[in-house]
Amino acid sequence: MSRNKRRTLAVDFAVPSLLRYYLAEFIKRPLNGDCRSFSGCYTVRANLKMHCIPLQKTIATFVEPRSAGESGNRRPLSKVLNLGLTKANRKSNQVVVEIGEDLVKNGCGGLDVYEEETVLLLEVDLREILEWWLGADGGRLRVRLMPEKKAQVPGIEDRYTAAIRAADPRLHLEISSRGE
Repeated sequence: MSRNKRRTLAVDFAVPSLLRYYLAEFIKRPLNGDCRSFSGCYTVRANLKMHCIPLQKTIATFVEPRSAGESGNRRPLSKVLNLGLTKANRKSNQVVVEIGEDLVKNGCGGLDVYEEETVLLLEVDLREILEWWLGADGGRLRVRLMPEKKAQVPGIEDRYTAAIRAADPRLHLEISSRGE
């Protein structure tokens, strides 16, 4: 796939390297480090959140229909997905989150849409990646959302991309302190 085509299929978030510089300058304590030698330390949280319904509706159109009795009357619980740190992430300062059937099933509690219920969010925990990036050298951190590889078929990938954008993805970074 060409670089230009990947750009049109992706939703990108960039965390500038200046954030890391300012944190080092203004926070004279370690991030998630040894709190005993300081009067307190800071904790980092990073989450990627997006609405489930656009993703569920789109992906369900490409998946074989299941038997009616399989899902039952209750919605399965959604869960926060943990995205681990890989060697490729460290090399490029880039995290690619591939949105597909398995991710949506696990993160949203299935592909069945229950529109009358409260809004469900697909949530991916990026804490480990952000902690590594804050302690590393290099440039910005990029988080890229793309359709999964098996959905990279002309026509399908464009619908997946439209669903990803309609899901209103948001990257949340939180740095908080404990202690004095």
